[in-house]
Amino acid sequence: MGQITINLSGNSASHKYLNSLANSNKVVPIVIKTPHEKITGNQAMIAKPADGQFGKQTPKRTYTIEVLDMDVQVVA
Repeated sequence: MGQITINLSGNSASHKYLNSLANSNKVVPIVIKTPHEKITGNQAMIAKPADGQFGKQTPKRTYTIEVLDMDVQVVA
């Protein structure tokens, strides 16, 4: 089990998708790849949706994802 934190810019198009997942309480698979590691899980859900913030400048928004079967692999 583990947590993944995703920080998005305030005007990211991904907010709509992540908020719909949070509202649906669905369990979904997740794969995150970087040049140095690969994080996967078959059972992930949005544990904490981003706080709503509004103003002249749209600040970053942070989502917390719980992964029930998280696997982290180091890619050499």
